[in-house]
Amino acid sequence: MINYHFFLIAILFITIIHAERARNDNLDDEENYLNTNNNEEDIIETIKRFLGKSKKTTTSKPTSDAISALITTTSSSIPTDKYGKKFNDACGVGNPCKNGGTCRTLPSGRHYCYCTDQYYGRNCEKKFKSTGYNTNNKITKNSCSSSPCLHGGECVPSDKTFFCRCKTPYYGTNCNKRLSKREEILDELFERYN
Repeated sequence: MINYHFFLIAILFITIIHAERARNDNLDDEENYLNTNNNEEDIIETIKRFLGKSKKTTTSKPTSDAISALITTTSSSIPTDKYGKKFNDACGVGNPCKNGGTCRTLPSGRHYCYCTDQYYGRNCEKKFKSTGYNTNNKITKNSCSSSPCLHGGECVPSDKTFFCRCKTPYYGTNCNKRLSKREEILDELFERYN
């Protein structure tokens, strides 16, 4: 039952996002696809009200029938928006994340891998070295001496360079990128209902 509710919430959220994208297909930067007439906070507030986390009041939670009315499915049961465009599930065809990494599909349609402590990389394909030495036995600990990892990320020396283990919601080479509010909410929903 919990997974069913998570699925409905996620589909509602994705439907809102895809509807906004459909109206704004001419935007080049997918990070800025919300129309300026719509307030991102209102969309987030709608999801929070549905989850019962909002301080704003609502008359009632939407029923599963109301949510189902927002979504149609194709004969192959792939969710689509009201324009018939299929949702892109980057994690659905097989987990692109290696070595025990957990895959999440971001609202942009791309995947994001949450790697275990021992691995890193776009698909968790690279393993952290357990020592500060490269294969030539040269010390590489100095590559972390400048504290290159931002937002509390942990610097791990590897070969002649370093890698950052970033704290959520940050990612990127130096933990310099942040998941959007939408991606954070989807991540929270996934953690809560799985």
